[in-house]
Amino acid sequence: MPSLATDMAVTVVSTSPYVAMFSDAGFPNGPVIQLQPTDWVGSYGSPATFTVGALSGDGSPLTYQWQEFTAQWDDLVDGAPISGATTETLSIANAQAIDNGRQFRVSVSNDVGSAFSSTVTIIGSP
Repeated sequence: MPSLATDMAVTVVSTSPYVAMFSDAGFPNGPVIQLQPTDWVGSYGSPATFTVGALSGDGSPLTYQWQEFTAQWDDLVDGAPISGATTETLSIANAQAIDNGRQFRVSVSNDVGSAFSSTVTIIGSP
C-alpha cells in the first residue's frame, strides 16, 4: 500500500490566489506558492509589476524564472523594458497599449522540484 510520505505525489490546481500549487515532486519538499501574482490593471506609462510569494518545502534556496506566453511559454531575460526576470517580482517598465493582453507566469524551483504560478495579464488603459 502506498504511503503519502514516500510514494505519492500531490498536485493541486486552483485559480484562487490563496491556494498553493505543488510540483510533481510532491508535498512537502517541493516549492509552495503561497501568494499568487495577480493581473496588473493600470494606466499606460506606468510600470506593470507582478509578485509571487513562495516557500521552499525542503529549505533549499528558491530560484525564479518568469515566462511570457506567445505561441508557447518562453523564459524572459532582463533587458529594457523587463527587469526581475529571475526574481520574485517582474516589472515591465512604461506599459503601453501594445502590452495590453500580454500574459506571464513564474516557475519557482528548489532542489526537489518546481511549481508554476497562475497566469497573469497586463490590462492597461489610457
